[in-house]
Amino acid sequence: MIELRQSWPLPDHPLPIVIFGAGSIVTDAHIPAYTASGFVIQGIYDPDLEKAQALAKKHGFVAYATAQEAAAQGDVIFDLATPPDAHTEILAILPEGAGVLIQKPMGSDLAAATHILEICRKRSLRLKMHGIQWQWLRRLMKAAQPRRRRSHRNPDYDLNPWHGAGVRYAGFIHF
Repeated sequence: MIELRQSWPLPDHPLPIVIFGAGSIVTDAHIPAYTASGFVIQGIYDPDLEKAQALAKKHGFVAYATAQEAAAQGDVIFDLATPPDAHTEILAILPEGAGVLIQKPMGSDLAAATHILEICRKRSLRLKMHGIQWQWLRRLMKAAQPRRRRSHRNPDYDLNPWHGAGVRYAGFIHF
C-alpha cells in the first residue's frame, strides 16, 4: 500500500509574517491558520491603527503605525490581506526579493493583475496568491451538487457550479 503524505512539512527555518490588513479574513482565517501551523506573526499594519493595535494586543505581536514601517521589516513573509486596489501601492514599497502572499483577486481586472505581475518581476518579489486548498475541493463540489440540482429550470446554470448565486464557497478557500 502506498502511504500518502497528509500534510506539508514545515520549513526548517520559517520566517515570521507581517500582515497588511486587519479585516475579517485576517481575524477569522489567517491568524488562526498561522497560529495553528506554528508560524510566528511578527506584526500587522492596517490604515485603521486602532483595529491593528487591538489585534496585536490580543495575539501578542506588533502593530505598525505606517505601511512603510511594516514594509521595512527584513527577513519576513508579507501577507497582503488587502483589497485589490491596495496591492500595487504596497508591493511598490516592499523590499526587493521579498516573499509575498497576496489575497485574491490579484487585481480588480486583467490590466491591474498584469501591472501587479510587472511590479513583482521588476522587484524580484516572490509572489504566491492565496487560493483553493485542493483537499477541500471534493467537499466543495459535494456542497455544490444540491444547489445545482435545484436549478433544473436553467440548464446553463447546471453546467456552471461557480455561478454567482450558486455555491457559498468562502469557507472552503481560505486556509
